[in-house]
Amino acid sequence: MKAVLVGSTGLVGQEILKALIHNNQIDEIKSFSRNTTPLHSTKLSQRIIDFDQMKQWDHELEADIAFSTLGTTRSRAGSYQNQYKVDYTYQAQFSEACRKHQVGHFVLISTVGADAKSKIPYLKMKGELENFVMSLNFPFLKILRPGPLVGARSHRRYAEEMMLPFNRWLAKIPGLSDLQPVSADQVAKVAVKSVFDESDQKIISATQIRQTK
Repeated sequence: MKAVLVGSTGLVGQEILKALIHNNQIDEIKSFSRNTTPLHSTKLSQRIIDFDQMKQWDHELEADIAFSTLGTTRSRAGSYQNQYKVDYTYQAQFSEACRKHQVGHFVLISTVGADAKSKIPYLKMKGELENFVMSLNFPFLKILRPGPLVGARSHRRYAEEMMLPFNRWLAKIPGLSDLQPVSADQVAKVAVKSVFDESDQKIISATQIRQTK
């Protein structure tokens, strides 16, 4: 099987890349990013690309599986508009190009609480992206909604790290278990495992991600 991936230098994306490299059912991997990762494999090709010029490289997206794991913060992006471009626009364009090139199974890493009707801009944006990807009618689609992520990032997110103990406390309240932090490698394991699940289930909740063996 052939897999393509955007977001391979991010926390979850890099873990997905590792999982794909070690999966014997994956024969070829292409990652598309602004920078390369330190990972190496005979079945991995890393493409340095410009997301604003996707039409120049989207012909390389012919594959069986695609993973979309792009994400940034408003502070790192410099503005909400720039964050929107990374978290929504680039991923929407990537998903549309994958559908055009007949990718059969698409995996989107979203977030807990994603809802197009949310009053919180970030969650609203994520919900709108989910709706857009669902509208493309991929033969098989999995949307993961993990809780707060734990792992070693190349650029630390101090505010998120400070919130982790509070999220663990909140998750003990009935009905809020999805707020329990989860390791990036667990999310990656579930993401890769999901491509071999041809059930109709599209949304994989934070609790389901944590409980998957």
